[in-house]
Amino acid sequence: MIQAAQKHLFTGRWRGVREPRRKEYEIQIAVVTECKWRLRPGVVMLSIPNEEADKARAAKKKAMGALAGAADLLFAWDDIGLHNLWLELKRDGGGLSPAQLEFRVAVHAIGGFYEIAHGADEAIATIEKYNLLKGR
Repeated sequence: MIQAAQKHLFTGRWRGVREPRRKEYEIQIAVVTECKWRLRPGVVMLSIPNEEADKARAAKKKAMGALAGAADLLFAWDDIGLHNLWLELKRDGGGLSPAQLEFRVAVHAIGGFYEIAHGADEAIATIEKYNLLKGR
């Protein structure tokens, strides 16, 4: 997707430039920031930090109970019964890993909601679909 124009340093011609793709953690920060301002009272949101590049830290998290494939964000609320939404954030074109597919099945088995969102805008729209955010 070409978003902006930039003048070429040597030829002086204008050319289209691509906006760099956002990383998943940048998408998550954008979603969490929006939710901090707009989350409905009575809704609990938490992040599940599963990604770890350092093998020692990853092993420590696993020993502490980290679950492979767990979604990035969890929302819990009580509307005549406790409900939970597990939200997996993906960059454009990203798909679920086998561990994430298995986790999705487990969430559905306990009656939870599991959604995948590609980008921050889609994530906010998904959260709004469950009526978890106050108006803008």
